[in-house]
Amino acid sequence: MSTIIALFYALYACECVCSTVAYLITGSVVMGGAVALVESAINTVAFYFHEKLWNKFDIPELLSHLTVVASHRV
Repeated sequence: MSTIIALFYALYACECVCSTVAYLITGSVVMGGAVALVESAINTVAFYFHEKLWNKFDIPELLSHLTVVASHRV
């Protein structure tokens, strides 16, 4: 499966789960769909800022340093 197809499949699956759960909680198809759309918009914005912070602070390097420090304490 190509990466782009996998991405759209994951997006579709998440939207289905989110809208179904919201529908089961609210009992409204419209509210279920609205919650799924708002959730996707919030995740998109959060992902953008997450990536900016990840790149700014070089998180993989920081985590590898913490792993080395923790292994020396044992």
